[in-house]
Amino acid sequence: MRQNTIDKRLKILISHFGITQKELSQMTGIREQTISNYFTAQRDPKVSMIIKIAETFQVSPNWIIGYGSDEEIEKL
Repeated sequence: MRQNTIDKRLKILISHFGITQKELSQMTGIREQTISNYFTAQRDPKVSMIIKIAETFQVSPNWIIGYGSDEEIEKL
């Protein structure tokens, strides 16, 4: 997966919504340590986790992995 883009896009999401990694964990049900590993590029998220995050924030999973423009997040 395109990890350097994934961690960047996750940072954009939490910044846009004004939440913390801990709150992202609570909202998605993904363990806090796992979320932290995504942000530090120590771990690639599974497709199912990308989908879970995308559904939570109503963005495309493709946007999270680096396809499409940042306009998608600006529409929220």
